[in-house]
Amino acid sequence: MNTSLSKIAKLNRQIQIFSASGRETASLVDQREQLIDRVASIVPIREHARSDGVVELTTAQGLSLVDTRAREIGFTPTPIITAPMRYDGGGGALSGLTLNGVDITPGGPGSQAITGGALAGQFAVRDDIATEVSDRADALAADLIGRLAASGVDPTLAPGAPGLFTDNGGAYDPLTLTGLAGRIQLNAAVDPDAGGDPALIRDGLGAITPGPAVNGDLPRALLDALTATNSVITVPIVSCPMSRPG
Repeated sequence: MNTSLSKIAKLNRQIQIFSASGRETASLVDQREQLIDRVASIVPIREHARSDGVVELTTAQGLSLVDTRAREIGFTPTPIITAPMRYDGGGGALSGLTLNGVDITPGGPGSQAITGGALAGQFAVRDDIATEVSDRADALAADLIGRLAASGVDPTLAPGAPGLFTDNGGAYDPLTLTGLAGRIQLNAAVDPDAGGDPALIRDGLGAITPGPAVNGDLPRALLDALTATNSVITVPIVSCPMSRPG
């Protein structure tokens, strides 16, 4: 976006000079139109042609983007976004967008926020769709952990001990729900790759001695816990604004 605006400003100056001296500008105008089309696919724009050959571009909200000088859109990239990181109306860890110091973040609190184009679509993915999918995955992980660690499922478990699935090896704390889908793990006690004993799925994770090989009480209890009707926290998935460009 910034690169295209800078090139448009340069072409505007060239066309302005060429027009004043009566020189041919058709090829420059063609180049400028291609760049304007590129900008228009990123954000909705308004276009105003001046008598000196210069084309002024503004956002749909009326903020100037370029004439003979390009206005730079400000953004701070975040190479790695973790589950707790949010834009949160400008109060979170993720960057919004500015134009000459004005907040134009799609979906943000500013009155000049961009409302269409590929850029708005990408912000919708980052700030709405991806976070809602992440929240739903976390809720599903919490439900799975909770089902198999519930009281009465495995009577060998000590109070507060993790069940068949854990939060990064430990018991799940509801206060740390965010990011749980990325931390859920099979309990190392039954994981042969971690030196555990899969037979504990039969005997109980807290069993001290091996039980009868034919004992199916715990496997049946685990299956019942998995298939029982339960309420899972759900978040509706919003649709990406595909009716807009991008």
